[in-house]
Amino acid sequence: MRRLVSQGLTRNGLLVVGEAASADEARAQIKVLSPDVLTLDIEMPGMNGLQFLENLMRLRPMPVIMVSTLTAERAPAALAAFELGALDVVLKPTSAAEVATFHDELAEKVRWAAHARRPLLPRRVDDEHVPALRTPAWIDGTVIVLGASTGGTEALQQVFRQLPGDLPPIVVVQHIPAGFSTAFAATLNRVSAVTVSEAEDGDVLETGRAYVAPGGRQLRIQTRGPRRRLRVTDEGRHNHHAPSVDLLFGSLAPTAAAFPIVAGLMTGMGADGAVGLKALHDGGARTFAQDQVSSVVWGMPQAAIRLGAADEVVGVRDMASCIVRLIGAQHTRATSAMAR
Repeated sequence: MRRLVSQGLTRNGLLVVGEAASADEARAQIKVLSPDVLTLDIEMPGMNGLQFLENLMRLRPMPVIMVSTLTAERAPAALAAFELGALDVVLKPTSAAEVATFHDELAEKVRWAAHARRPLLPRRVDDEHVPALRTPAWIDGTVIVLGASTGGTEALQQVFRQLPGDLPPIVVVQHIPAGFSTAFAATLNRVSAVTVSEAEDGDVLETGRAYVAPGGRQLRIQTRGPRRRLRVTDEGRHNHHAPSVDLLFGSLAPTAAAFPIVAGLMTGMGADGAVGLKALHDGGARTFAQDQVSSVVWGMPQAAIRLGAADEVVGVRDMASCIVRLIGAQHTRATSAMAR
């Protein structure tokens, strides 16, 4: 596996300065070689990857990309790695046909990680003060859509901790490997007053619920009058991603003038979601993008801002209150239009 990782990074023009078969070897090499980015397996002899990551982030924080097998048991471990400070996760290939995709994805994430504003440092989010937010007035058909990538698993948890439980339905695309989205939805559900689940094809959007796009699949919203239903498909990648934020946002764009929509693009590498956010913004949705200071990787939000797609630029700590405020603003706009 180390040979496969090294070959993929080298073939994509990156310099591999060292390899380590254990935590002890890795610790010694990091001190001498001072790499820009570390790729780290969850399973290692002796100290496992999570224990090593926790120690590393306490003593020498640096950008880390986890390399993991796709199993139900590994998914919680991968999410724990995000909480400990890992930037992203890449799945090990299970066949020769998957090696080329693995090489490209790993190289892309390592490049972005090298330019990340900072690694996610461990923090005790359970101990943070969570402000109480009141539910604003809203009308049928209102929906909240959020897109995120690198750094998004932790940022979304911070947002969901603050949201009141009786909001309009929320639909989330987080770039995450297939098999990990179920565990991530369960994590959000544990920390939120909103009921969070992994999206299933045919789900009808309901008040007080949030739906997380399944990893490896595409998610759209189908609208018939004020009634909205989810469509989950296996159509492959869009913008190199499955799920894709642009596909989710684009499915709502034709209805943006008729029904209130609040849409936000959060931390992440690349530009997925920027074009979709612009389409929603131009159609009448209220939109926001995460600011550079609180973004682990300011790629997707920056692309949206450059397109003029964001009404507001906000930090992650203020995002929940921004969502609540924009829902209220959409309600005021809608009721004023009806009065006229």
